[in-house]
Amino acid sequence: SVQGTVRVLDIFGFESFAVNGLDQLLINVANERLQALFNVQVIAAEIKLMRAEGIASAEDTVDVPTAGPCLDLLTGKPSGIIPLMNSLCSKPKKGGFTEKDDLNFCELVHHNHARHERLPKVHPKDKLDSFAVHHYAGKVQYKVGDWLAKNQDQRPSNLTRLLSQSTNPFVAELGVMLTAAETQAASGGSNASAVSSAASEGGSATVKRSSTKASSAGKPTIASACVKSLDELGRLLDRSTCSFIRCVKPNARLTPSVFDRSYVVGQLRTLGILQACQVLRLGFPMRVSYKELSARFTRLPSEVTDLFLGEPEDTFIAAMLWAFQVPSDGYRLGKTLVFFRADQVQTRTRT
Repeated sequence: SVQGTVRVLDIFGFESFAVNGLDQLLINVANERLQALFNVQVIAAEIKLMRAEGIASAEDTVDVPTAGPCLDLLTGKPSGIIPLMNSLCSKPKKGGFTEKDDLNFCELVHHNHARHERLPKVHPKDKLDSFAVHHYAGKVQYKVGDWLAKNQDQRPSNLTRLLSQSTNPFVAELGVMLTAAETQAASGGSNASAVSSAASEGGSATVKRSSTKASSAGKPTIASACVKSLDELGRLLDRSTCSFIRCVKPNARLTPSVFDRSYVVGQLRTLGILQACQVLRLGFPMRVSYKELSARFTRLPSEVTDLFLGEPEDTFIAAMLWAFQVPSDGYRLGKTLVFFRADQVQTRTRT
């Protein structure tokens, strides 16, 4: 049996502020991935089908936007921006990362991708701590500040001490457990035994497990966890039939009752809506197989069906459409499918 599910995916929109940090970068990576999915499922898939069926002519060519270069810059291994940041975070520093480490990361981004088509140049005064990415929705400049420390997602250094000094017995116990887990992890021993011996009687086993796990080595960075989650989501969406709702802002100031034509057109271009309209302008949204159409004509008189014995199916279907006065510009015959214009769907149903 086939089990179907319906899911709704709602994400943060593309972000570009006066100052953009690591949060904006990860949000925009997610938007790049979903825009790439839109390009494939709505535009490229349609063109591929029409070409495979032999009904897409030279004048029907549509430039399919690609997110490949931008995603390669952001997530491509080994030197993409995010893998580069993760590589630096994999080498913890005593005392934590400093501003100098962030500036070194920014310098490496400029050095490794100096000629990349999606890494536009920034003003010389900003180059020390900033870089820009040309996303599908436009150029965004990112300011690097505490990125490496934030990406490591480490607990504050004084958290364990503060918990241990709490007057609440349960909270104080958490501090003791964390101290034992960190000590045991540093020595390479069994976290579980250390936590068990440090915990007071009546402690929560559930808390012990989660505390131990949080202290374990090899914890993924924020960025790597984000990319992994996007990879899993992408595999799910690739197996799905997706419908898209594209949101367009009427103006940049978010002012009611103001429609900025140039601002809206810019969004339509970057979202791939214009390319999708080019595909729709070809105007053949209804597709029916020859086999299904032939089944509609099983009650024809034998003197009619005998005329088409041994003839290809497309010849028989073309004759039937002519006989039922379906306009010749209302459909196209593919190799395995008949493509109908939207206004011919009712005509085809009556047939």
